Amino acid sequence: VVSQEVQQVMISGQRDLRRRSIMWKKDACQQLKIKSSGKIDFFTGFLSVFIVSLIMLVCLKLSYYMIAGAYVEDALAGSNLASALIDIEEYGKDHTLRILDPQGAYEIYKEALSINLQLDEDGRSFQRGLLEGPVRIVSYIIYNVKDGLVEIYEMDENGNMQESAQGEAGQIYTPDGVLVESTTIYSRIHFG
Repeated sequence: VVSQEVQQVMISGQRDLRRRSIMWKKDACQQLKIKSSGKIDFFTGFLSVFIVSLIMLVCLKLSYYMIAGAYVEDALAGSNLASALIDIEEYGKDHTLRILDPQGAYEIYKEALSINLQLDEDGRSFQRGLLEGPVRIVSYIIYNVKDGLVEIYEMDENGNMQESAQGEAGQIYTPDGVLVESTTIYSRIHFG
C-alpha cells in the first residue's frame, strides 16, 4: 500500500511538474515575443527616422543647387547686359543694336562677372559655400546683327579673339540653342 501511495504522489508530482513546465514555457515564449517585438519596433523606428533624414538631406541639397544655379544664372545675365556696349549713334539713326568693340565688351563682362559673383583676384567666390573653386570663362560670343547678316566674335578665356565669322540672321543658333535674330551675347563659365 505504501508503494501505491508513493506511486500516486510521484505521478501527481510529475503531472504538476509538466503543468509548471508548460506554463513556464508559455510564459517564456510570451516574454520572448514581447522582447522581440520591442527590438523589431526599435529597428523599424530607427529605419524610418534614417530614411526621413536621408530624404530631408537630399531635398536640402537639391534646394542648395537650385539656389546656386539661380545665383549664377542671374550673375551671367547681368554681366552679359553690362557688356553690351552698343553704338549709340547707330541706334539713334536706325534702332540697330551693334557692339563695335568686342574686346572692350569682354573686359567689361569680366569685371561685371567678378562683381556679380563676388570673386577675389584668384577668381574664387567670397561665398565659398555657394560656389566652389575658381570661376573661369569658358566661352564669350558676341552676335552682331545688321541688315540680315550676323557677325560672330568669339573670345577664349584669356580674352583673345578666337574667330570672327559671318552668317545670315535667322539661321544661326547660339550654343544653347537660341536662334540669333538680333544682337546677342552668349557666355558660359565653369567653376569647381
